[in-house]
Amino acid sequence: MPLEYFFNGHPRWTLFWENPNHWAAFLSCLLPWVWLGQCLCLKRNDQLPFKIVVFALYASELAFWFLLIKTYSRGGLIAAVFGMAFFFILHGKKVAQTLLSVPFLKAVKIGTDRSVCATFTGWKPVLRKIIIRVALIAVLCAAVGFVSRISPSYVAQDKSVLNRMDLWKGALAMMHDSPFHGWGTGQGGRAFANWYQPLDKTVRPMSFVNSYLDIGVEQGAHILCLVLIIGLLFIIFGFLLRKHSWPVASAACLVAWMVGNVWSNMWNQWGLWILPALSMLALLVAIIKFGKHRLRVALFSVVGGLAIMFVLLQAGSFMSKALYWKAIPLKETEVALLSKRVASNTEAKACEIWVDNAIFGPVFGKLLRSDFVDLPFSELTVYSPWARGRINTTPAPATSIYTGFQAERAFPLMEHCKTIVLYPTVLPPETTATANANLLVCLPAVNASSYDMPWCRWAAKTDARLIYSTQSGRRIFPQNNSLFWRPMVSDE
Repeated sequence: MPLEYFFNGHPRWTLFWENPNHWAAFLSCLLPWVWLGQCLCLKRNDQLPFKIVVFALYASELAFWFLLIKTYSRGGLIAAVFGMAFFFILHGKKVAQTLLSVPFLKAVKIGTDRSVCATFTGWKPVLRKIIIRVALIAVLCAAVGFVSRISPSYVAQDKSVLNRMDLWKGALAMMHDSPFHGWGTGQGGRAFANWYQPLDKTVRPMSFVNSYLDIGVEQGAHILCLVLIIGLLFIIFGFLLRKHSWPVASAACLVAWMVGNVWSNMWNQWGLWILPALSMLALLVAIIKFGKHRLRVALFSVVGGLAIMFVLLQAGSFMSKALYWKAIPLKETEVALLSKRVASNTEAKACEIWVDNAIFGPVFGKLLRSDFVDLPFSELTVYSPWARGRINTTPAPATSIYTGFQAERAFPLMEHCKTIVLYPTVLPPETTATANANLLVCLPAVNASSYDMPWCRWAAKTDARLIYSTQSGRRIFPQNNSLFWRPMVSDE
């Protein structure tokens, strides 16, 4: 049973899809095939059966526009309009050919009246088809209240838009900071909340509401570049094969699909792949049958994909300048390397910390970014609660911090590394041998757990250093200062 969505008291229709945006994306990809049917049947409109089919197709288009607008999906509507413009401009083959011809451009530059008139005459049927549909869309938007959703005053304070801006800025910075190390499939939202979300935000995103940014952050910029190249390859071939109606419809479907993915995350919805996959298959057949200059088209696609990636990475570079921390996935979300963008004046040191969610909370990265600002660490290797083992880092950590259930990883001790056991929730080791001189056990000021007393006794037997924090509970909350950590990381 899909969830119910509303806008100003109006239900947003979802049909059997997960949300209205997915239903709108499906409709935007379906419309080019309706337009293809209209164009094919109009060529034989002198026969009664085809007249009936044409009428049914126009009625279907009207119904599909109404259904799309009832989703109140702005991204779906934009995708459909882009697909519409692509289809009707390219389907007017003579118009497209005239527009791209160099002699025509020279003629317009000279100002030949005959060329200008020919241009206007060629564009009239194309503009008429587009304008009629734009007018129909405007009427339907006004009738169902969609106009309010796209008004500047509403968009300026719409939380879905504002949250997207935060997500997209963070995603661009994440791609710039780590272009070839992805955070893992489905882990982009979690990584953003931990390492790049503003400290005053509490929204827990599942994704970036943008398929391209999801791929770039989770799989790497090189995979996103490959996806863009493939998409451009099919669309350019559809453009070159505009003499045939069905490649144009296929390319228009892909244009709507790729534009729709800018505003929502649809790559992981297999049902939405039906029409784009059929379009790519049809274009593949057309390329094999009619395609020419394949190498040249491939080159243009590669150049286009690289150009888009360059723009995205440059935008990420600009966004990252306002951030204090930089995070790089060393092992997807299991291990992250957190470093300061601006080197401090203190001696560079490296530290590792093994996180327990019961101590740091579900968004542990945000707490670390808040509390570790003034500490003398150049790098902080953060092991998540689900990390399976240590990885080799350079430089080697001078301090290792184990929290909660991770305390069992602290043994055997390493002589060259300062070891801190913070709020352990496991029993200490059974050995009573003399402990490493660099071992420190930190417990809360109030004995709040059955583990505290065993660790106190163990520390007394092994000569381990024992300190008590000022807080009474085991859960650490962001404090925007380093008072909690100073006694532990101090060399004194």
